[in-house]
Amino acid sequence: MQSTSTSTSTTTTRRFVARWCGALITLGGLAATVGAFFLFGAVAAGVTALATTWFAWSGPSVVGTPTTATAAADPREVRRYRQAHPGTTISEAAAAVARR
Repeated sequence: MQSTSTSTSTTTTRRFVARWCGALITLGGLAATVGAFFLFGAVAAGVTALATTWFAWSGPSVVGTPTTATAAADPREVRRYRQAHPGTTISEAAAAVARR
């Protein structure tokens, strides 16, 4: 039987990895590009850079979803919304509360 703290820690880690996975892959691609240049030459580095650039432009956003300007939301309502919907960002919760 798992304790609540272990389960919460695992969930937090999964959210962190899911959110930053694209950024970590992009940074790894940049490092691979530099390594390919020194180990295999300009052609291999160019192919790696092209693949990394394609992933960075077509992959998921690291910053989050853009929101439109809305009326100011009550912070207590935003907090309640985030407690009821775990994993929701502050921006998403504020937009959802403002739409009500």
